[in-house]
Order: sequence, then structure tokens, then C-alpha cells
Amino acid sequence: MEENPKKSSNKKRKKMMKKSDEEADRLSALPEPLLHNILSFLDMKEVVQTSFISKKWRYFWKSLPFLNFDYSLWNASSKKKKQHPSPYVQKVFTKQKCLNFVDGVLLFRDNSSPIEKIHITQSYACDSLRLSKWLLFVASRHVKEVQIDFDKSCKVVTLPDLLFTSHVEVLKLTGNHWISVQLPGLSSPAKKLRSLILVYVKLPNGNSNGELDFNYPLLENLVLILCDLQHIKKLKVTTPQLKNLVVECGYNGEINISAPKLLSVKLNAHQFKIHYVEKLSSLVSATIDITAFTLQSESMLQVLEGLQTVTTLQINGHYKELLLLNPFSNLRCFKLMGMCRSSCIQALGNFLKSSPSLETLVLDECSRLI
Repeated sequence: MEENPKKSSNKKRKKMMKKSDEEADRLSALPEPLLHNILSFLDMKEVVQTSFISKKWRYFWKSLPFLNFDYSLWNASSKKKKQHPSPYVQKVFTKQKCLNFVDGVLLFRDNSSPIEKIHITQSYACDSLRLSKWLLFVASRHVKEVQIDFDKSCKVVTLPDLLFTSHVEVLKLTGNHWISVQLPGLSSPAKKLRSLILVYVKLPNGNSNGELDFNYPLLENLVLILCDLQHIKKLKVTTPQLKNLVVECGYNGEINISAPKLLSVKLNAHQFKIHYVEKLSSLVSATIDITAFTLQSESMLQVLEGLQTVTTLQINGHYKELLLLNPFSNLRCFKLMGMCRSSCIQALGNFLKSSPSLETLVLDECSRLI
């Protein structure tokens, strides 16, 4: 006797549901820290959707210590499901829905669960009032890591002072060349800040003499890329715990570095002058981007002579002035990057002779030497 096709279909469906439940149970059996780590790679929109897996997962998103809000997911979804004939109305509707979603996630969180990191991407950050409210939440919940990415739809964004007076340890702000992200004044030191990464950000005004001082007591990593510094005459990096420094900005002023524990430095030395307040005796690695046409030899030598303790040195651009340098007695790896002229051969030869510990030499894009 043949089995009823309908009953057979129901059996298959029940079998699949049972298998799905078993897989969900195996996932639920994982340690909570591991589950948190897995979900940290997802956007909160996707994390909330996991509440349908089982009863245990219904409110799991409320205790997640990593919060990611990516507007692009909502934007892509709205293009597939158009609810309004007008593209502009659809865009406004989608953005409002996204903002309300962030509000809801923060409002209904489990207050007893700490937040380690919050990452806000793209148009979420363009609503200044909402952003200020979210950052107030960040400060009140002692969030350790904050990352905000601004997209081209933003105009001018001014961040509140509380961002630098909270418990934030890692702060990364990424703008773009269409907008100006302005930091608050740095008069109130961030006592817990360990890493500060600023990309396309306008730095705050300095004192009456045009000097701006980064004097965070615990800061270990400082990265400034394509930031607006033109209104500052002198940038002072006075950070006793600093280990890594990156400055890649078009800047005509002066940079004073006082960082006795500095291990690695990367400088775009096209225009600004570097002054080392003290010898960088701990420095191990340095990358210097030099353009001979925009930097006087005296200034460039001042930059390079402060790096003579390094074991790894990379120079991008022309390097004729190597002929004038004192020996790099600790240097083990030397990299020359960029177009080189035949007139640099003597400088290179003398430099190699004065580097007794050198083990590795890398010449990249130096075809003119051959």
C-alpha cells in the first residue's frame, strides 16, 4: 500500500524542523562569550533577527557587548522593497526607520550587561541630535571602544565634549573629503584613552598661540590621516605612554614630539617641520615619506637624525641627503621606495657602509639606479 503523499510531505517537514531545532540547540550550547564573539561580526539588524531561533535567543541581543549599526544594509534592503514611488521619500523613510531602530536597541538593552564596543556607520551619524544622544548613552554606560564612520551625505558634524571625558579607551573617527568632522576642545584630557585614530577630521583650535597639545596620559596609539591642521601653528604630541605615531597630513606648521616610549613612527614629511623634544631611545621602526621638491634638506635631516636608534627604516622618495647623515648603527632592515636618480648612488653606498648591522636591503621602484 502506497503512502499518502501529503503524509510523506508532513513527515519530511517535521524531520527538517527537528534537525533545525537540534542544530539551534548545538549552537545555543556554546559558551556565551563565544556566542558574543560570533555575533560581534554581524550588524545589529541581523543580530535581532536571531531572536527567532529559539526561546533562549529571543532576548539574547539585549546583552550583546558589541553593537554594530551599518546603514548600508538598510539602504540595500530598501532598494529591493520600495514602499514609496518617490526615491527621495523612500530615502527619508529608510533613514528614519534606521534611526528609530538604533534608538530602540539602546533603549531596550539589558542595563546590567556592559557594552565593550559600538560601531556606527554611514548616514546614521548624520543626524547631529541623535548622534549626541547616542554618545551621551555611550558615556553613561562606560563603553570602551567607539568607532564612527561618516559618509558623503553628511555635511558638518560637531562632536560633543563628553566624548573625551568618558571612559572611552579606543576612539576611531573616519570622515571623508566632502565633510568636516570637528572634534571638541582638548582642554579636558581623556584619562582612559589608549588609541585615537582620526581620518579626514578637523582638529580643534589650539591656544591663543595657535598650539594644540595631545597630552593624554595613557595614549599608546595616535593616528592622524588627511586631517585638517591648517589653522594650527604647532602640534604638540606630549604623550608619555605613546608607542605608535602616524601623521599623514598636508601641514605647513611644526610638530613637537615628546614620547620617550615611542616604538614606531610613520611621518609624511612633505611640508611640516619635526622637532624632537628628547631623544627617541626606544624607537624601533620608522617610515618617512619625503618629497625633495617640497622639503628643505635641513628640515629633512632633522627628521631623519632623530631616528638613528631604529632597526627598521623605510624612506619613500628621493634620498640624496643620506650622504649627510650620521651612521645608523642599529639598522638591520632598510627599504627605499619610489623613483630614485643615479645621483643617489654615492649617497646610498656611503649610507650602507655606515650601517654595520644591516642585514636586509629592499629597493622598490628604483629602476633608475640600474
